[in-house]
Amino acid sequence: MYFSTKINYLKNETVCSLFERQVEFAPSSTAVVFENETLSYSKLNQRVNEIALKLIELGINAGNIVAIHIERSIDLPAIVLAILKIGATYLPLDVESPLIRLKNMLLDAAPRLLVTDESHIEKFKTYTGDIISKEKIIKKSVGKPSCYLNSTPSSKDRAYIIYTSGSTGEPKGVESMHMGLTNRIVWMQEHYEITPKDVILHKTPLSFDVSLWEIFLPLIAGATLVIAPSFAHKEPTKIIQLINKYLVTTIHFVPAMLGVFLEFLPPTACSSLKNVFSSGEALNDSLADIFFKKLKAKLHNLYGPTEASIDVTYHECKQHEKVNIGKPLPNIAIYVLNDSLIPCKKGEVGEIYISGIGLASGYLNKPSLTAERFLVNPFLRQYGAKSTYYAHMYKTGDLGTMLPNGEIEYVGRVDHQVKINGHRIELAEIEAVLKDVPLIKEAIVLKKSNDVEVYLSAFLIPSNDYVREQLEKSLKENLRDHLPVYMHPKEYTFLDRFPLTQNGKIDREHLSGLPVKTILETHKPQIKPYNEISIGSKVCEIFSSFLGNKAITINDNYFDLGGSSIIAMKISLKLRKEFGVPISLKAIFTSNSIGEVCQILETRSTSNNSHGQ
Repeated sequence: MYFSTKINYLKNETVCSLFERQVEFAPSSTAVVFENETLSYSKLNQRVNEIALKLIELGINAGNIVAIHIERSIDLPAIVLAILKIGATYLPLDVESPLIRLKNMLLDAAPRLLVTDESHIEKFKTYTGDIISKEKIIKKSVGKPSCYLNSTPSSKDRAYIIYTSGSTGEPKGVESMHMGLTNRIVWMQEHYEITPKDVILHKTPLSFDVSLWEIFLPLIAGATLVIAPSFAHKEPTKIIQLINKYLVTTIHFVPAMLGVFLEFLPPTACSSLKNVFSSGEALNDSLADIFFKKLKAKLHNLYGPTEASIDVTYHECKQHEKVNIGKPLPNIAIYVLNDSLIPCKKGEVGEIYISGIGLASGYLNKPSLTAERFLVNPFLRQYGAKSTYYAHMYKTGDLGTMLPNGEIEYVGRVDHQVKINGHRIELAEIEAVLKDVPLIKEAIVLKKSNDVEVYLSAFLIPSNDYVREQLEKSLKENLRDHLPVYMHPKEYTFLDRFPLTQNGKIDREHLSGLPVKTILETHKPQIKPYNEISIGSKVCEIFSSFLGNKAITINDNYFDLGGSSIIAMKISLKLRKEFGVPISLKAIFTSNSIGEVCQILETRSTSNNSHGQ
């Protein structure tokens, strides 16, 4: 068991009131930068107040849920702050999520209002709730005087809802309070000494809770928030350009993306970085060593589930030292317990439980699941007058062990939840979508890895009368309609039955070792590359080298071949080295075929050659 330091972190404050203090302290300082636009603290606050009043005019009251489904822009922080300022609850929806998944979240949360970009209005044409475009929300009425609106939320009010993967086949919404968010953000500002001189980059998708500290940390510290354009979080070269252009000092990466970023990083680039944070999945020792060879910045490993206000432990990595998840934040308690909820001795492996001010109130509309995961805390007597913050403890499903120095080492999971490239995934949710296909009787999904990436592999028992082409088509359509790309298995294997252990359970370890027979490959005849010289065959060869040495033609689609965002980054780097011209990840993602990627490369190569003559 490990109890944190108990610190009174401004319990009556919220991120809204702390932001307003910075407005009063330095109104003319730069608050937000997005491409060629900037907002001072006073201008940002004015925009927050105007949007807040507009929301009130639309009937939004304290406690109401306001969903936002928008691309990153200069107005993003103002919209989020305005929602919180009037006591409403912020619900972010990822613009890259499939429409059916978004509609399921909207049906579950029943927000009072959905705010989306004008360009996305059409996709919600069947949505029956109230909806308004971002453009209408931010439009300032002609002649409307500047206004000031006092913050209304209490520290005990609900601040935001973030959906995570659910083991029942549907995502579940985590309800988090202002006090947990404030505790987390203020700790980060004080512990890492974030000042008005700092520049913090926001690039994480809104559906990840890390995006909350990326937005609020600079705004409560009087620092500058630089907002990356949409899709930039998948573009290492773009991230490097933003860091160098704005002299970014503070940034976050999931470990997988950190590895790719370091691969792309030129010598002496990004020297402005002071603090680099990593969370979302396990950070390994070898990646930390590569980091210290490439950068002079500090590297911090953070750990925490969505159910506990972003992060609950922290560890500063040191070169040639083993990485662990560290010790608890102030006002957070961490327990490592055995199956009987008895504290483990140092060195013993147990399940990690979390308690304290950062704990969420539970899952939206799921009281039984809340009771199952948020247990009454049996250690309440330890806390005296502050026991109300520690009334419950969250059962994480993570395994850990207490080290001799009092820090905690992450060991693994007790269930079938996995982390891939920072995404928290319940394998049961993917299995439910696969089993929803009429021609599939049973499905098992496992996490696997190779030298290039971590990925998902599916094992399927089809019905006796299945037709291969029909099954492949149904699988593709069901996955595309219900799950984001990062939840799509890369491999699919047909089996007559699953192997069983001696006690009759499915032998997942044996499944993992079976030879894979991928069924969702395109079965087109091998055709001659359109460019006789070499570029078509060379590009196909590069794609193949990262995709399991499959037979690839220029007519193939990248995602149909099992491509992922991390693999695309590596392919992009290899193509740049081979042909001497940049190719963006967006080009790889949005191209209908590898042939279109060839055309982009050929056009740019020709343009470069003509300019050089």
